[in-house]
Amino acid sequence: MTILQIRDLISSGGMLTIVIGLFLFLRAETSRGRGLVALISFAALGLLYGGAAPFIPDHDVASLLTYLVRTMLVLGGLYGLALLGLNLQWGYTGLFNIGIHGFVALGAYTSALLVKASDITLGAEHLAETPIPALGLPFIVGLMGAILVAGLFALITGISTLKLREDYLAIATIGLAEIIRVSAQNLPITGKTRGIADIPSPLFDWLVKSSDQDPTGFVDPNFYIWFYAGMIVVALIVVYFAFQRIARSPWGRVLKAIREDEDAANALGKNPFRFKLQSLVLGAMIMGAVGSFWAHSARSITPDAFDAVQWTFLPWVMLIIGGSGNHKGALFGAFLIWALYSITNFQNDFLPPRVQFDLFSWKIDLDIAGRLFGPLRVIIIAVALELILIYRPRGLLGEEKQVSTLLKR
Repeated sequence: MTILQIRDLISSGGMLTIVIGLFLFLRAETSRGRGLVALISFAALGLLYGGAAPFIPDHDVASLLTYLVRTMLVLGGLYGLALLGLNLQWGYTGLFNIGIHGFVALGAYTSALLVKASDITLGAEHLAETPIPALGLPFIVGLMGAILVAGLFALITGISTLKLREDYLAIATIGLAEIIRVSAQNLPITGKTRGIADIPSPLFDWLVKSSDQDPTGFVDPNFYIWFYAGMIVVALIVVYFAFQRIARSPWGRVLKAIREDEDAANALGKNPFRFKLQSLVLGAMIMGAVGSFWAHSARSITPDAFDAVQWTFLPWVMLIIGGSGNHKGALFGAFLIWALYSITNFQNDFLPPRVQFDLFSWKIDLDIAGRLFGPLRVIIIAVALELILIYRPRGLLGEEKQVSTLLKR
């Protein structure tokens, strides 16, 4: 087994440890149980990476931990944030939003244009050069701008479609997402197909030292992602507890009533249109925040980065597998499917690059590395979804039945 394969196995083990620990943590009934699960999970990660140190050249365990942080806490955390917004829309209100990638793209481009600190010039040689404006505003302004712009577009979409029933919102959201994608490919302000590069990360210049002689920074560039992951985890925790509080409030119970029987809720004096619009806008604002965090983590964006498979199909699979109508299920589904999606990234290290054999009179030649890598990842996710739908149709954690804080007293 090569060093690369050993590193991939260790990374996969770390992802699975986080997923299993999160599942047990969410299922624990008491604070003591949750503390015990957290302690065991951290101990397991320590044993895994500490025990692997002798097998890794130069004992470079820190780079493996950095990869784990980048993969599971940053990207998994961003999917978790997006799923909290989607769960509010679908799990609690029954709004079928299949334009998630559009709201994420809106947040990413808005934040990048507000925060970018220096002009760059893009354009093909035979075209006039197209400068992208640089405002150089703080990251928090970009984040707030992304939230507001995504919420504004959701408001416009909701006003025009939410008085209609069922499929119309889905058509409107996917149409909006495609309009945003095509606009980003053709507008000079977004850099067209080349996108926007050199997007600054928050506090990077203040935290990170450019050299050992740098008197200002005190964090190695390789470990900046740990700070960024902590920022995303804090945002995830704040939004999770806020949404848990909302779900158990009278407003959250009205959302579920509208989902179950809109006519009955209307007969009781509740305005379904107003509540659905509020839910759509609030969920879209969270998706806009996800776009902002993702843009400043990747530091460059292009229209192709916001494809429907990665930012709409995957979140829906995550929510269905975790359990819609349950914020805990949304978080668990996000980390589980993203871990599975990331682990399958290593499959080419273990699968043969090419398989050739004779089947009766046919010669079969399968280019696994070149042609089957992408489809195999999607097939694995699809099979997992089918198994969950068959054996656990409400998701692994199922819908949370108790929504009122009064019932726990």
